[in-house]
Formats: sequence, structure tokens, C-alpha cells
Amino acid sequence: MGLEVKGLGENITPPPQEHRMTRYGSGWHVASTEIISSYRAFSREKIVAELGAFIGLGHVNITLRASPIHNWTEDIDFNERFSWLGSGEMGLCYREALVRGLPFPILTVAEYFSLGQEGFTWGGQYRAAGYYGAILLWASFAMWLLMNLMLVVVPRYGAYSMMVTGVLLVSTDLVYYSLLPLNPLLVRFEGSTLTFSLGWCFWLVLTAAMLRLSPSRPPSHKIGFKLELDRAKGLKAEFFKPGSAEPLGTTASLAL
Repeated sequence: MGLEVKGLGENITPPPQEHRMTRYGSGWHVASTEIISSYRAFSREKIVAELGAFIGLGHVNITLRASPIHNWTEDIDFNERFSWLGSGEMGLCYREALVRGLPFPILTVAEYFSLGQEGFTWGGQYRAAGYYGAILLWASFAMWLLMNLMLVVVPRYGAYSMMVTGVLLVSTDLVYYSLLPLNPLLVRFEGSTLTFSLGWCFWLVLTAAMLRLSPSRPPSHKIGFKLELDRAKGLKAEFFKPGSAEPLGTTASLAL
């Protein structure tokens, strides 16, 4: 017996792509500026380049791209990732970068995240913010799975789960923002400063949360009532013949 519940499929949301994008993306706290700096430490050769730092929940991507003008070379184009999932992983990545001989601007930015002493606490604070932000982001994904299950089994609870998913997404942003360094990270170069601001991952999570908590959506109890009403209509259409008040079950038993 196939039962079709009208309107139910319309309320089951597709997989939340914002979860994957923001969990592994590098756009939570970002900075970018044009710098004039030595390419190697203690070198007199200067380069004009675009330097960027893009912080994710468990890593930082540092980019360096030479400007096409006022440079002795245009082959400088780096995009290096430094992870801090483990307690000592950032320091290990920094030592590997030293061995590889990465450009001086990249090493300068990475050093601010690798040290955990003498006031260089930004790495630990960003690691804590990413750790708790990732936990809440995974919790919102689990609640999204539960929401889709409840929309099929108990539609009213599915509507409530949608609201809880939005609350968890808002909590992700609030916890991440509250754990950011109170002393903002400023990386100074010759004539410029790398200043960080909230990136697209932060705003994407907030937007997804607002969509689930938007007052333009029907209230959760009305969504649940509509789905339950559609289910009841589907059951009635299944067990009764069109144009007859006699249930299908009764007809079948008489035929036997």
C-alpha cells in the first residue's frame, strides 16, 4: 500500500551545504592588504605583493601574490595552510615552513599563530574559538537530520527541530565571536597593517540561522498541523473508494 502525504516532501529541506562550506572553509576571520617587504629574511630585495590571511575553524590559509608592477619577478604566488587541530600541530607546521624556506611575509604571519608565550596567545584563542564553533556546527547538522526524520514521523516535532537548528547556528556564531582574541591581532609590515574582520563563513551561518528562524515562515505549530492534516487526508483517500462511503477494507472482506 503506497501512502502519499501531500506537502510533506516540500518541507524536507535539502542537505545543508552551508555546514560543509563553513566547517572546512577558510573565511571565518579574514584579512588582506598590499605590503612592501623583504622576500627573504635579512635580504635587501623588496617585493610589492598582496598578502592575505584566511582563518577557518581548524586552520589558517596564508596567501602571497606578487603585484604585476614594481617587482623583479611575477612568479611569487603562494597559498599555504597551517593547521592547529592538535595542540602542537601549528608549531610543527611552522617549523616545516622554516625548513622549506617560505617567503618572509608568510613566516611572519604564521609566527603569530605558532607561539603560545610572551603575549603571543592568538593561536590558542583562535584554536579554542574554532573548536567550540565546530562542535556547535556539528550539533546543528545532527539536529537537521533529526528534523527531517521528525517531519516524516511526527511533523509537529519536526517543525520544532527546525527552530532548534536555527538556534544552534546562531549559537555557533555567538560562541565563535565571543572567543575571538580580546586584543585584536595586528600584523604590521612596512607601510601597512594586516587587520582582521569577520568573513563570509560567519555571515553564511548567520544567514542560514535567520532563514530557519525567519518570522516570514509559518509558525512551527502551524507547519506541524498542516502536515498532520495532509497525512489524514492521504489516509482517507487510501482507505475509501472515490465516490463511495464504503471503506476498501469492508469491500475486500465481503469479497472473500
